Amino acid sequence: MRTTSCCSINAEARPYGFTLIELLLVLSLLSSFLAGTIGLISVVRDSERAAKQNLTRRMELRRFANDLRRDMAAATSFKISDSQLAIALKTPVWQIVYRTESNQTISRKVTSADDSATAHDRYVISNDAEMSVTSLDNGDTVEWSIRELGQADAPTQIMATNRKQQ
Repeated sequence: MRTTSCCSINAEARPYGFTLIELLLVLSLLSSFLAGTIGLISVVRDSERAAKQNLTRRMELRRFANDLRRDMAAATSFKISDSQLAIALKTPVWQIVYRTESNQTISRKVTSADDSATAHDRYVISNDAEMSVTSLDNGDTVEWSIRELGQADAPTQIMATNRKQQ
């Protein structure tokens, strides 16, 4: 015969709810996952921002290189002084001047012979860069060298050749 007392514990009875330790453990795990996720989102945003800046820089360099090469190909003569490149075109008679304005921009100014028409263009290359223009050995080629300060990368070199008609 089975007897039950008021103080005996039924082995089949299951307590309802969670203990305080179980709740704290779950909350600490969730907060760790949340902190990791927020850190990962921050890394992704920084990476995206750097990629956008790099893409914008490359597009600006490509635009500058295309304009420089087109102008040099049609040039009758050119002259380099300081950080400036002056290009003369014969047909129509134009003068194009590329000038390093600061450590971040290069300007392009196109002027007609009679100063009746001018056009300005600006290429924002970098936040801080060292830029120089030189004439290469053959005298028909110019080279712009652009090195971003604070980076160990090799400088970006843009070459343009004058294609004189014989």
